[in-house]
Amino acid sequence: MLYQVGALRHLADDHMYQHRPAEAAECLDRALELSQASGERWNRSELSGMRARAALEMGDLPAADELIDRAIAWLREYDVTAISEVQQSLGMIRAAQGREQEAESALRWSLEVFSATQFNWNKVDPALALARFLAKRGDADEASELIDTYESWAHDRGIVLWDREFEEIRALIAG
Repeated sequence: MLYQVGALRHLADDHMYQHRPAEAAECLDRALELSQASGERWNRSELSGMRARAALEMGDLPAADELIDRAIAWLREYDVTAISEVQQSLGMIRAAQGREQEAESALRWSLEVFSATQFNWNKVDPALALARFLAKRGDADEASELIDTYESWAHDRGIVLWDREFEEIRALIAG
C-alpha cells in the first residue's frame, strides 16, 4: 500500500509541475483514501497539503482552506519535508486570501525548515513560492536573490525543471 501511495504522490507532483491540478487532485484523493484505509501516516500531511494547493489552483479557495487545516493537524514535528510542503501550501493559500503577513511567515518557514539540511532539491519549490510572493509584493531585490541562487544551483546540475517558473518570476520582478 505504501508503494501505491508514494507512486500516486509522485504522479500528482508531475501533474502539478505540468499545471494540471485537476489530474493531480484525482491522484491525491486516491492516495489519501489509501493512506487512511491502510493506516499509513508517512505521506498524509504532504498529500493533504498538495491537495490543498491543487484545490487553490483550481479556484476552490474554501476547499483549499479546509484541506490545509487537515494537513496541519496531521503534521509530525520532526518531518521537515512535510512541514515545508504544508507551510508552502499554507502560504500560497493565505496569499490568495489576502492575509499577507501570514502568507509571508508560512512561505519563509517552508524554506527555512531546510536550512540545516542538504536537501537542496527540496529547497527550490519553497524558494520559488517565496520569490513569487515577494515579486508580486514589489520586493524585487530579495526575489531576485532567491531566483539567482536556486537557478544557479539547478543549472549547475543540468536541471531545467523549474526554468519556466524562473522566467515567470523574473517577468514579475521586471514588470
